[in-house]
Amino acid sequence: MSKQRREEDHTPDIARVAQLAHLLDSQFRLPVLGFSFGLDGLIGLIPVVGDLFGAGVGMYLFWVALRLGARKRILLQILCNVLFDAVIGLIPVVGDIADFANKANAKNAALLLAEYRAGRLKNVRHADT
Repeated sequence: MSKQRREEDHTPDIARVAQLAHLLDSQFRLPVLGFSFGLDGLIGLIPVVGDLFGAGVGMYLFWVALRLGARKRILLQILCNVLFDAVIGLIPVVGDIADFANKANAKNAALLLAEYRAGRLKNVRHADT
């Protein structure tokens, strides 16, 4: 990776991850129940295709974290969240419920955002440095 690429401001990447996680996990709300859900749960209702879609998006979030220089522990947590979501999603009915309840993308976005705010992303230039 070139030095110029490492020194770029990656705030748009962080914002994009947060927006994508919101769309996938909490875009819609059932006001009576106070329950939010997103496209991941809806698309997850389609057997196999929905699970592949969810895993693909999850791996995109992993790739962004990897590219931004997240610590190995965080990368492992993100990968475990993606794998759990993908594997549990393969179980009929239980997997569909888990797609609505687990919110792996939101968890992964929160992990990445916490790393960003703490200044622990190796390939991100911060305003105070």
